[in-house]
Amino acid sequence: GFETFRYFEETKMEISAPKALAEIRTWLDSLDERPFFLFLHTFDVHSDYRPGPEQRALFTRPYAGPLDGKTAQIRQIRNGRYRPTDEDIRHLSDLYDGAIRRFDDSLGELLAELSRRGLAEQTHVIVTSDHGEEFFDHGSVLHGRTLYEEMIRVPLIVRGPGVAAGRRVAP
Repeated sequence: GFETFRYFEETKMEISAPKALAEIRTWLDSLDERPFFLFLHTFDVHSDYRPGPEQRALFTRPYAGPLDGKTAQIRQIRNGRYRPTDEDIRHLSDLYDGAIRRFDDSLGELLAELSRRGLAEQTHVIVTSDHGEEFFDHGSVLHGRTLYEEMIRVPLIVRGPGVAAGRRVAP
């Protein structure tokens, strides 16, 4: 079990990483010099795809179609109720990429916080994902129905004491 557990209700209106970072800062303040284990799981990159304004500007190309990245719309596609154009699919993929970047930015803030506190060099950080996402690579969208590479080949990034910097292991 965990000594402390904090759940942030998932809503379609906001992402959880910024809230979690605020809580993590407070929690780190309470630790003094004790070793710690922190497990952070967010749904920030799941649909609805919600990049912030900065990430949207970086990743989304001009689009005049009806899709805005909401889960209900994407399910309509998966269920055959809406036939997306190539432009629709590209737009959903752009929104997803922007959402990934938004989470990456939040992760960067967490790593900066560990550095600011002098904890970065003595803390192992492991980043992974539970699955990938499909954008009509095999005729569908979302996840959870296939085992193609884009679903199961997820990153595993390890950083910390005793971990060789820059080492890559081929799949």
